Amino acid sequence: MRTNLIHPGELGPDEIKAWKAITAEMGTHSAFMEPEFARAAGQARGDARVAVFENDGKIVGFWPFHKRPMHFARPIGAPFSDQHGPAIRPGAAFDPAAALKAMGMCAYAYSTLLDPEARFSSGARAVQDGYVAETGGDGQAYAARLKAEHKRYHKTIERRRRKLENERGSVEIVLRDRDPEAFEQVLRWKREQYAATGLHDVLAPRWVRVMLDALGDTDAEDHGLRMSTLRVDGRLAAGEICLLGAGSLHSWIPAYDAEFGIYSPGLQLLRGLIEGTGELGADRVDLGAGHGYYKRYFTFERRALIDGAAFARGAGAQVMKSAMGGWRGLETAPLGPMSKLAGKARRRLGQIAAVEPGLGGRVRGVARAFRQHAPG
Repeated sequence: MRTNLIHPGELGPDEIKAWKAITAEMGTHSAFMEPEFARAAGQARGDARVAVFENDGKIVGFWPFHKRPMHFARPIGAPFSDQHGPAIRPGAAFDPAAALKAMGMCAYAYSTLLDPEARFSSGARAVQDGYVAETGGDGQAYAARLKAEHKRYHKTIERRRRKLENERGSVEIVLRDRDPEAFEQVLRWKREQYAATGLHDVLAPRWVRVMLDALGDTDAEDHGLRMSTLRVDGRLAAGEICLLGAGSLHSWIPAYDAEFGIYSPGLQLLRGLIEGTGELGADRVDLGAGHGYYKRYFTFERRALIDGAAFARGAGAQVMKSAMGGWRGLETAPLGPMSKLAGKARRRLGQIAAVEPGLGGRVRGVARAFRQHAPG
């Protein structure tokens, strides 16, 4: 297998066409797995790369990633890539370890990898549910099914909406809101949420905004950023910045005005998104992994997303594998709170390393995390 390493900006029309054909064959149904997302991340970061794999002169796959220090690869656009991994033609011979070596990488860490042919099963540490509302473009019918299946939950949402209308004024959901001030407000609310909860502010690095602007700078009807909002008497109460692509609308960056928190404006907006999938040009709403305590009330379908790491063959990769394995052993050891803290620290440090390209940002992020979790 021949491997050609390029920057996403070097992808030509033929490569883009081949990439989209492969993801269609795979049935990934994810904007994060499409070349448009890789190209947007490439506009934002110079360390973005795409490995193009060929067999007998025919392209059989693409693997987008960020080339990090010590020959460590991370998913393209991480930690914003809610699904990631290589796009490989179904049935093609593909060995992740050999591919990584050909790419000049020792390891590839992933958290929500799509692996329909189980090529990464040996390195998987955990499998989690990705929540998907397969509306088929008829969001109204899907929402009716949800209400019938989860009557009490959705009656509560409806009761809170009536309370909101009675106490604060008329409620309107704008499915495709193009108001730039509302866009900025949603980002501000999200950053305030990170500050209040002590989480790392993944929206702070400059490259993130460059990527968002690149995704929003399109008139295409089948891909790009979409923002939906919930307004009360014209006032912005909640908003969600979504990503459309491959027939899926990805629930991505939701935020709301804390003043309206008792009315669950975010959940009201989510149901509005599901009801409006057809109008938004989508066949499904993908809610991603985690937070199943509420997502299970908005979806019937699940997709398997795996967490783990893949390693190349060779001494350097084995050292890295041993170090990561030792940390993972601490997480799974019967040490009670210490094991839980180890897992939390790994996820936090991994997020910081992914979103902060520069050493200074990583050092500051780690220092903040240490101050937050240090005893006393």
